[in-house]
Amino acid sequence: DTSGLSAAGGHWYQSRDLVPQASLCVTMALPMTRRSSKTSAAPINLDPSEDVLQLSGHPLDSLFKPESIAVIGATDRVGSVGRTLLKNLISNPFGGAVFPVNPKRDHVLGITSFKSLAACPKRVDVAVIITPAATVPALVQECVDNRVKHAIIISAGFREVGPE
Repeated sequence: DTSGLSAAGGHWYQSRDLVPQASLCVTMALPMTRRSSKTSAAPINLDPSEDVLQLSGHPLDSLFKPESIAVIGATDRVGSVGRTLLKNLISNPFGGAVFPVNPKRDHVLGITSFKSLAACPKRVDVAVIITPAATVPALVQECVDNRVKHAIIISAGFREVGPE
């Protein structure tokens, strides 16, 4: 029975009143499943513009709740930003994996270091790039090639003026 339902884009929707007692009534389309006598209900893959309840998660979850972070430019050098950032990440667990990336070192702060993002054992959600400015464009391209969702660049040497 489809009474009270309307079809849009091949999916069935039902309107629900969110504020039934108020003078202003808000109506929202909620995704439903279409039932057939031959098949059972199957979940609908929502278009992001239709996912008003954010059932598939927020696009920024991988930035604010990452499963893995790569620290590109991690080092053992006392007083360096790479060491400080890596030490803070491993000292205050966030629930994900931390991968130091440094092509010149096998270990950083006692943790196995990886030569590149591609060498990391798990897909990286956030890459923190802490290297000289001249190396950043190639590292950002490496992030793109490895499908890293977010990159944070902490670097010096970028100027608005100059030959490049």
